[in-house]
Amino acid sequence: MSNELVSQLAEQLDWHWTGQLRPRLDGLTDDEYFFEPG
Repeated sequence: MSNELVSQLAEQLDWHWTGQLRPRLDGLTDDEYFFEPG
């Protein structure tokens, strides 16, 4: 892979983590985080 492609992928991953995933995980209790539907 080219350096530019790796850089773009890293930027997209960072954006998704900070903008989408992390806010949803903040404030979850352990029970909520480890919940497994039965």
